[in-house]
Amino acid sequence: MNFTLKFNQTSNIPLYMQLYNYIVLEIKNGNISENDKLPSKKDLSEHLSISRTTVENAYELLLAEGYVKSVPRSGFYALKYDNPIICKNTYSEQIKLKNFSEKETTIYKYRFSTNSVDTENFPFSTWAKITKTIMYNNPELLYIGDNCGDKILRAELIKYLHEYRGVISSPDNILIGAGTEYILDILCQLLDDNFIFALENPCYTKNYKILKANNKKIIPIPIDKNGMIVSMLEKTKANIAYITPSHQFPTGVTMPVGRRTALLNWASLSPDRYIIEDDYDSEFRYGGKPIPALQGIDKNKKVIYIGTLSRSIAPSIRIAYAVFPDNLMYKYRTEFNYRSSTVSRFEQHTLYNFMANGHFARHLNRIRNIYKQRKETLVKLLKQYFPENQFTISGENSGLHFLISINNSMSEKQLIETAKSKKIEIKGLSEYYITEDFKYSYPTLVIGYSDFNEKALKEAVILLKEAWF
Repeated sequence: MNFTLKFNQTSNIPLYMQLYNYIVLEIKNGNISENDKLPSKKDLSEHLSISRTTVENAYELLLAEGYVKSVPRSGFYALKYDNPIICKNTYSEQIKLKNFSEKETTIYKYRFSTNSVDTENFPFSTWAKITKTIMYNNPELLYIGDNCGDKILRAELIKYLHEYRGVISSPDNILIGAGTEYILDILCQLLDDNFIFALENPCYTKNYKILKANNKKIIPIPIDKNGMIVSMLEKTKANIAYITPSHQFPTGVTMPVGRRTALLNWASLSPDRYIIEDDYDSEFRYGGKPIPALQGIDKNKKVIYIGTLSRSIAPSIRIAYAVFPDNLMYKYRTEFNYRSSTVSRFEQHTLYNFMANGHFARHLNRIRNIYKQRKETLVKLLKQYFPENQFTISGENSGLHFLISINNSMSEKQLIETAKSKKIEIKGLSEYYITEDFKYSYPTLVIGYSDFNEKALKEAVILLKEAWF
């Protein structure tokens, strides 16, 4: 049996998912019958000119979903597919949610999104094998665990954060939750209504919306080339400074030691002042020495350190964490002890094994090199195709995005709309400001590049050249 499949190399859907979808459709359509043997991984990879890892990932997913079975030393065989029972919809089921499900009318060919990651190089087979082992051998994980997260994972995370980010704390001070949104919601409840939040301006607007939804008072503080301007913070009544010092979002500015020290001094002047350090993509730094986390140089326990695995592993693995100072951790343990952990214990133990056995470090090293190469390729293409004196790039030495300012007499809105006419989605820097006093020398756009291959990068840059120059 051989498959006739043409991959869409420009699609956001990874190759292993395209192969998986193709085989599932063949099974559902009856073209692959029960007990039909699938091609070997080696034969199929050669036939389709794809890596054996891609075939492995597709087959592992088929196995996990119950479309095929694995016979040792023989191969993969299709299982019987039963058509689902079709039920007549009730009146309530017929209600159309068109306004919610069909908001996006433009079909984009390329998206320069800051929320994407590379999915093709995710070690799916390794993750799947660990998951399967954990599920089959640990029935005790069906019971509710520690509401801060299982200690085995908290200890591994603290070990990682200390080694790679210089964080100084203990497993007893870390809270694991399903995403940074959940962590921020918890912080809003830990910090009562008297706390006023200072946010970087521009910033990650989702955090702004979460704080607003929790009825928090917010003061926007401008940033300069060194990050949040502390002298302006000192003139306000804010007692919480929310910052992204390692790679300011979205400008890419890195806060130097002097500015970090000034922030710590500000926090130390009052017992009710704290700094929230959002270290959202610190793993990806491409030039110079890594800058340790602000938390590691905090002597007065004023820093609340939060991070996520959305960028380093995948957005759908909803695992984020916060490292609390002792007093806030005590408050959480005593006042929020009725809560259960929002992360499945099976997923927690899968992540623990993934990290403890070195898979995470290897994946991170590999994906960091891939992202660095993509960034360099994109910068090279921009310099090749764009007029030399009509654009500038900034914030490209870390993270998964950078800024590009365009000097071609177009407004930011015109740049976005002309890119849209070429089926390219790109966002303007003004979208990330929470006040209207937006000032930039030239219209500036935010370029995320993590899920592009080299061919797609070239095609997208050529399309942008046609739109703008």
